[in-house]
Amino acid sequence: MQTWLTDPEERTRIVSSLRDPELGRFWTWREESDFLVAQARLLKAQGRPAEGLANLEMVMARSRANGSGYHLLAAEILATVAAWNDGRHAQALEYFQLAIARARSHEVTQLFQDEGLEFSTVVRAIVRRFGLKVFSADAVDFIGRIIGQGEKSVFGKPADNGRRIKGPLAGGKSLLSQREQQVLLCLHEGKSNKEIARALGLSEPTVKFHLKNVFSKLGVSRRAMALAVSAKLNLRLRTR
Repeated sequence: MQTWLTDPEERTRIVSSLRDPELGRFWTWREESDFLVAQARLLKAQGRPAEGLANLEMVMARSRANGSGYHLLAAEILATVAAWNDGRHAQALEYFQLAIARARSHEVTQLFQDEGLEFSTVVRAIVRRFGLKVFSADAVDFIGRIIGQGEKSVFGKPADNGRRIKGPLAGGKSLLSQREQQVLLCLHEGKSNKEIARALGLSEPTVKFHLKNVFSKLGVSRRAMALAVSAKLNLRLRTR
C-alpha cells in the first residue's frame, strides 16, 4: 500500500495544497524541499527510514535540477543515516562520499556536526565496515573534523619514544584511538608484537587486540597492507 510519500500523484496533490495563509501563495521548491527534509527527519526518528529516504531522493533530484548545493548537501547527509538505518550500507557509504566531496571544497562542516551523536555513530560504523582505505587522505582528515574532534593531535603528551603522529589520522580521534595510533606508529618503526608490547608496556595479547582494531578501521587484513594504506593517507611522523 502506497503512502503519499511514495505515490507521486498523492504527494503532488498534498504538497500543492499547502499555502501560506497570509501570503496566499504556493510553496516555492525551496520551501517544499525544507518540508520534505524535515519530514524525512521525523520519519527516521519514527523508525521509518525507507520512507524518509524516498523524501530525500526527491529533494536531491530537485536540488540538482535547480542548482541548490545547500539542499543537496543537507539531503545527502541525512540520507547517509537513513540508508544506514534501513540496512542499505553500500548506499549509505555512497551518500557519505558524495556529501564529503561536496562539502570539502567549501570547508562546510556545520551541517554534518548539526546531526549530532547519531550521525557520528553512523560514520564510525561506516568506517568499521568499509575501512579508511575507501577514502582519500583529505577525506579522512575531513571526517575527523566533522565528527567534532577538530584538528588537534590525539596525544595529550608524547608517546614513550617521544614521537607523535601528525596528519589526517591524528585529526580523527574517534577513528583511531590514542593506543591504536601508538601501535600503528610502532608498526611503521618495524617493531614486532613483542617489541611493541615492551615499548608500550602492554601484554602481547593486548597488542594483538589493538592491531586487530587498527586493521579493521583501515580496512586491511595484514601488517604490510596497514602500512601501505596509512602511507596513502599521508601519515607523517615527527620528533617532538
